[in-house]
Amino acid sequence: MKKLYFLAVLALFSTPLLAQLNTCTLIKDINPGTSNGSPSNKIVFKNKIFFTATDVINGAELWSTDGTTAGTQLVKDINPGTAASSLAGMIIYKDFMYFQATDGATGIELWRTDGTTAGTQLFKDINLGTAGSSPFNFGIVNDKLVFRALSDANAGAEVWVSDGTPVGTVLLKEINLTAATGSAMGAPTLFKGKLYFSAIDSSSGSEVWSSDGTAAGTTRLKDINVGKGNAAPLFFTVAGNNMYFRALDSLSGTEIWKTDGTEAGTVLLKDILPGAGTALSSNPTQFKAFGSKLIFTAIGTEGSEPWITDGTTAGTTIVKDINSVAASTPTNYIDYNGKIFFRASDDVNGSEVWETDGTAANTKMVKNISPTGGSTPANFATYGKKLYFQANDGTNGVELWETDGTDAGTKMTCEFRPLNGGGGPSLLDPMLGGLYMSAVNDTSGTELFVYKTALGVGTKDFKNVGFSLKAYPTVTSESVNVEILSDNNNAAQLQVTNLLGQPFMTKKCTLTQGVNTETVNVSALPNGLYFLTLAVGDERAVVKIVKQ
Repeated sequence: MKKLYFLAVLALFSTPLLAQLNTCTLIKDINPGTSNGSPSNKIVFKNKIFFTATDVINGAELWSTDGTTAGTQLVKDINPGTAASSLAGMIIYKDFMYFQATDGATGIELWRTDGTTAGTQLFKDINLGTAGSSPFNFGIVNDKLVFRALSDANAGAEVWVSDGTPVGTVLLKEINLTAATGSAMGAPTLFKGKLYFSAIDSSSGSEVWSSDGTAAGTTRLKDINVGKGNAAPLFFTVAGNNMYFRALDSLSGTEIWKTDGTEAGTVLLKDILPGAGTALSSNPTQFKAFGSKLIFTAIGTEGSEPWITDGTTAGTTIVKDINSVAASTPTNYIDYNGKIFFRASDDVNGSEVWETDGTAANTKMVKNISPTGGSTPANFATYGKKLYFQANDGTNGVELWETDGTDAGTKMTCEFRPLNGGGGPSLLDPMLGGLYMSAVNDTSGTELFVYKTALGVGTKDFKNVGFSLKAYPTVTSESVNVEILSDNNNAAQLQVTNLLGQPFMTKKCTLTQGVNTETVNVSALPNGLYFLTLAVGDERAVVKIVKQ
């Protein structure tokens, strides 16, 4: 009798929950009716999602949600009235979220929030007056916040640093002393304890620079395009013990380069399309770390195709000539279940979902979603045990799709607009146990939606001070692959616990800077839900896993 009573109570309380699962649910019609709320710039902070959205009263401002309608609220009307605050560039630093915004009086300046209305304030008016400093390209190194800002008309856009106090927010270094435009600092990437970025000085044009957060430690790495020519470095990506990027020199054109963080170790990796000039450049793009290797797109003699490198010239090779007639133009690389999934177009099926393990033999189309001319998949995101993306099957318009890596397991997940050409789901982000996205249905404009499954666990990076965590598969009978990207060398601990917090397995590991991989065997555990926790000092990242 007690067992039957328990099951009845469980069913009673589970029904509302299950009704919300496996559907794409509108969280809140922020801009009521068919007007667009246009949610963007999503980031998790203090167990909520903070994002920008527009309503008819306040314009585009800072909002937050806990995933419920009641818990979706305007944080602050920074620029009073219907004018937008131009909020962008959100980053978490020292228990605050920093971003650029304008209140209409000071121009676009550096703001921060503790998540409350009262705690959302102008942090520092760097460029006094209404012009604004437009701070962006934020990075964190050695417990300092580094960013690009325009301090005045003389210095131009230069490198700034903050220790989390207004008085400690100062010009780090004026790299370009002769131009009012400044050094035009690019987006930074952390590698071996320094931030690397593009910058322009008066003698060498746009080159690779690095900073440890001090003026003396902010230096040019190498003059790649010797003299005042621009190397124009882009796409800094760490894979294994190397950082890769693309750059231009006078002999090879725009090709793939690598660095170990030293001038001598900053070298052309391979001249994929030999010769100088635009017509003889491989123009590598779409850089994606794949374990200790790098997947990228480059133009060789075969056209634009997927390439892979292990950091050596001989080990930098084309993966496969997918389109033998023209270019396959692969994009949207994502690591899922130990393989790279991406969009590519062969000479028969058009633009579809492909997968590769880095070898030609195992590079194949997952499914021909649109037999009439390509589904153009985009916005890939891993959530739970599947890969999600937007695609157009030629009948239903652009909708949310999913795949488990098989033809049969590739199907439409949600249909937002059955009669009106698709909901166009984009900005897919696994957060707070759901897949959050921007989409439109037949009664609202572009608003914030969420998709949840009973076993849904986001495997997107968990942002912490010095590391990020991925785990896959999250539903398994054997083992879980753990991928840790660490900013520094650290002692760490992996632990598997049940819902009561009882530990079933503890594993100590030593992290080195870059990508670290571990395997957690759960085959001996009873079937059920567990928590996989990575601890590095006082920082934690947690992933739910299911043993089945």
